[in-house]
Amino acid sequence: MENLCVRTHSQRVMSLRELYSNRLNSFLQSDEWAHVKERHGWRVVRVAEGFLLTRRLAGILSFSYAPYFGVHKNSPEKKEATQENPPILSEHLINTPQTRKQGEGDPEEPISERLIQEFHRFYIDRLKSKKVRSGVLRWDLPYYFHYQDTDVSEKSEKKEALQIEQNSVRKTSPETMSEICERDLRCIGLIKSPGDVQMRHTLVMELMQSEEELLSQMKPKCRYNIRLAQKRGVQIDVCSVEDFYTLHQQTGIERGISVRSLSYMRDICALFGKDSCFCLGAYVNKRLVASIMVLQYKGSATYLFGGSNHEGQQTMANYAIQWEAIRHSKSQGADLYDFFGLHPHKQRYAGITRFKKMFGGILLERMGCWDIVQRPLSAYMMRLYEKIRRR
Repeated sequence: MENLCVRTHSQRVMSLRELYSNRLNSFLQSDEWAHVKERHGWRVVRVAEGFLLTRRLAGILSFSYAPYFGVHKNSPEKKEATQENPPILSEHLINTPQTRKQGEGDPEEPISERLIQEFHRFYIDRLKSKKVRSGVLRWDLPYYFHYQDTDVSEKSEKKEALQIEQNSVRKTSPETMSEICERDLRCIGLIKSPGDVQMRHTLVMELMQSEEELLSQMKPKCRYNIRLAQKRGVQIDVCSVEDFYTLHQQTGIERGISVRSLSYMRDICALFGKDSCFCLGAYVNKRLVASIMVLQYKGSATYLFGGSNHEGQQTMANYAIQWEAIRHSKSQGADLYDFFGLHPHKQRYAGITRFKKMFGGILLERMGCWDIVQRPLSAYMMRLYEKIRRR
């Protein structure tokens, strides 16, 4: 069996790409998530093998959101795009010059213009047939790149990764590839959204390793803090969604971050079930000092929400509870752990970003949200509304 611990950084990146490409059918396109959103003000519109979320904003603006929409779910046999079957967009998006094998496809074509036009036409026609006439359809693309900000501790690995990149099929950096894809999307009429619904960057850990190997890939300070939490008497146990929410809400107020309602959290736990969604609490002398909610769906565990108080930060409970969530997810059969978002460029979230990166893993960047304008006047009003809200 391959020793996953001694693989180079570039080998770990390629392995995670392969795993992550098989996880594009995200929980955001699950039936359970659709039911959660229905209970909280969204109308769910089923289209082909996915769904859109629609609602009115400010009472007059009609808005549709497509989270990772259009990704053809894994199937034993490939289907051609027909009136009933959508174009298999994900197969082309995954097969970029960064991931395709040598000799497969056109290395000079990051995204097929014909394919996206076909995809665009297919879904817009289906939306019209269902009488969905939103001013803007906001499409959250699942297309991703390896983001080069991830730390590589050994200089030899940096040199080897650079040599592999220079010998690859296309000598294009992830940033340049992102710019190329954005240009192609604009050429076929998509407009970059003024803001993203889901965070564009995420950190992903590969769990098909031993606990010792996972620990070895963390920053030394992270391993030290996990041990320090144990010395300071931090105990991790399952907690109720109500106890979790108490600290989550408190943390949001202290940091000026909006949080969902308790009923929203309860619905997530109830609809996905206790086998898929769990809350953990970190206790010091039986006092709850940190809590998190983790969702497991089709082999991927996702860190959704968390919170802690001052005592939790002082005792390093955040590190201990995150490590326990990783261990529990691994024991339940998950092969990926997704930290589900960070902001490497925003100072406001610098602490959260730094904390998540302490655990190692690979930093990925998505394409973010793109707008398909159906009603120009409504789209213009929508952007004005969003601009006012951001002030």
